Amino acid sequence: LYVVPQSAFKLHPEDDEAIALLAARDPGASIALVPADRPHAQQRHAKRLARAVTAAGGDPSRLHWLPPLSRSGFLEVLAAADVMLD
Repeated sequence: LYVVPQSAFKLHPEDDEAIALLAARDPGASIALVPADRPHAQQRHAKRLARAVTAAGGDPSRLHWLPPLSRSGFLEVLAAADVMLD
């Protein structure tokens, strides 16, 4: 389990390539991401990242957008991570 603990709005398009390559090179990868606060921004980022993953030869279904979490729930996700990409 890879976790990207930053809100989606903090991720620059250049970060997509690193996440995409990870998804393509690790067939067992599950990548958890924190969604943006605004639905429109979230949808735009999810599409952009899915395109990058597909272009890198990965499976975009490995991307998992976290639901809204309490602080303790968020800390539980972080504790479960094998790798954090920050």
